[in-house]
Amino acid sequence: MRPVDLARRHDLSTQTVRNYEDAGIIPPAGRGPTGYRNYTAAHAAGLAAYLALVPAFGSSTSRRIMHAATAGRLDEALEYVDDGHALLARDRATLRTVESALSHLGAVGTRATADDAREPFSIGEVARHLALAPATLRTWERTGVLAPRRDPRTGHRRYVAQDVRDAELAHLLRRGGRSLGTIATVLRELRDVGSLDALARTLEPWRRDLTSRGLAMLSAAGQLSAYLDALGRSGTTGSARPRSGSGQRTGLSVRPDRTRRMSPSTAADYGWIRSSSSLFTYALEFGYTLTLVRGVPPTEVLRRAGAVPRDAVSGLAALIEEHTEVLFGHETWPESFVAGAFTVPGECGDWTLALEFGGDLGTRPAIMEALSAGTRAVSHSSNGGKPMHFFHWYEDGELRTTFESAAYRSGSTPDELTAVMREVGLNPTGDQDPGVDGKAAVFALTERLTGVRVTEDLLAEAVYQTGEVPEEPAEEWKGVIIDITDAHGDRTYAATSAQCDATSGAATASDPGGSGRESAPPPHRGTTP
Repeated sequence: MRPVDLARRHDLSTQTVRNYEDAGIIPPAGRGPTGYRNYTAAHAAGLAAYLALVPAFGSSTSRRIMHAATAGRLDEALEYVDDGHALLARDRATLRTVESALSHLGAVGTRATADDAREPFSIGEVARHLALAPATLRTWERTGVLAPRRDPRTGHRRYVAQDVRDAELAHLLRRGGRSLGTIATVLRELRDVGSLDALARTLEPWRRDLTSRGLAMLSAAGQLSAYLDALGRSGTTGSARPRSGSGQRTGLSVRPDRTRRMSPSTAADYGWIRSSSSLFTYALEFGYTLTLVRGVPPTEVLRRAGAVPRDAVSGLAALIEEHTEVLFGHETWPESFVAGAFTVPGECGDWTLALEFGGDLGTRPAIMEALSAGTRAVSHSSNGGKPMHFFHWYEDGELRTTFESAAYRSGSTPDELTAVMREVGLNPTGDQDPGVDGKAAVFALTERLTGVRVTEDLLAEAVYQTGEVPEEPAEEWKGVIIDITDAHGDRTYAATSAQCDATSGAATASDPGGSGRESAPPPHRGTTP
């Protein structure tokens, strides 16, 4: 079967079919004497199965199911299917809970009840009642979900019975995946008009969505079964989910010819990061770190980062909400930040993608060394308003290449990526071409090292396992290195030390060596042609 024949069956382009093959969603095609692809009935069944799985489980989980099924890991594929059914069952239970809450509210609306005469609750009491953090309630207030009164004497929030009722309902709707904006609209109408119609209107689309997902799962089960029959239903037993690396250092070299065949990405493939319609613009404005780790599951990545587990959230918008909930739930800058992680297929198996806003999980040497033990970890970051853009590549605990500007690199192998850097649009020997987006080029460089194509849809649709990562404690500074470049391009590194006068708090600086030059070597710079 020719690629065009398979594509026409599903109204796809031949390039899309080839992309699915390259991504491992369907098996590799055989080649005829002329070198053209030959697809079989198994390929047709695989493509039909994947297209049926997507509306049932989402594209990310569907890819994992297909990778496992195609590789013969039957138990693993079925575990992902089981997880999807369990999630649907939980969503149905949540819907039933919300529906029962409607009958409890009845026609109460905003009219006073006997409960309203009770002593108002504090924010801490309401938080304990709902098993939430007070920061969550403060975030809900900022977004219009809650509107508690303030004590005129102390200014403290006071929650009357109606406020507690709103908080309970908001909690139920959040568990059902409703956005804060939707919940705020529902509760605002409920408070203003006393009508439950707005709430009922949100439940009906929710119910239709659950029914649609359930029917899609039935259809997908048949297609997946047909694909497994075409493959001969070969499978594995025992522990199904992939585990972290064995500790052996494999695949350390990065040959430009190999990465070009694997993932010919360039800066042009990542123009979407600047799109005004993309949620990733929030990351660029606020600051972010994106980290990819091979063979280490999301929960383990968060554990090694010292994260306190939080609930899983669906979609990038929900991850941003989690971030703002923690950020704006403190009077001062929070002592932790939210990181979200999920599994994505890449080179040599599954990778974990971890994304955070305003944090530094992927830039701390101790964390990156732990994450890359026996495997590979790559990260890039930006601090938002004061553009500082960093890239880090680690292998088995060793920092191989790092840079802020591509021309000034350090690490144990600072020149190993220069050929690939040129291919993606970075200039490893001079100023960056103003016509090439350097941040987009770093995304492409990361893809060359990982085989993971990060797309707008991938981030928008992923289910993130989240956790709160403690901020790194600030260390008392003992010195500073001043980097000076003169008019001739010569660079001087002046190392100074400082001691704080315990009485006056004044700091004094001195050059202990008297040479005015740093004893340690400066960061590596590429050779200028």
